[in-house]
Amino acid sequence: MIQLKDFQDHLNEIVIHPGVIIGYNALKNITSLKKLTMSMIQTIRSDDLEGNVNLEEISLPLLLTIPNDLFSGLKKLISVKLDTAAVMLQRAFLNCNSLVNLELPSMKVLSGDSHFEGCTSLEVLDLSKLV
Repeated sequence: MIQLKDFQDHLNEIVIHPGVIIGYNALKNITSLKKLTMSMIQTIRSDDLEGNVNLEEISLPLLLTIPNDLFSGLKKLISVKLDTAAVMLQRAFLNCNSLVNLELPSMKVLSGDSHFEGCTSLEVLDLSKLV
């Protein structure tokens, strides 16, 4: 079995295609990771991205619910693509102070608070379908 942690010092990008199942903690603490694309239907846990301090770009086109604190504290995060996310739980982007553009075209429910607190660079926030 391949362990992503074996490559954590020099892995810049991860692309996970549909049908792939990732294990618990598989994406944690990959400090060299800058870009993550997960085109799969799988529940993602609130701490799955913890420790990815250099992550700049994330694409989760099939994610339906953004868990509490999922992107919280990812200070170098610039761009996030979430095409189908309809529910966002609290503190999802807390202190993502490099985040510039966030489009959530399917977002319908914001649950809790402090979703964008500390996002001091945010210029564009599309919540056009929020009810």
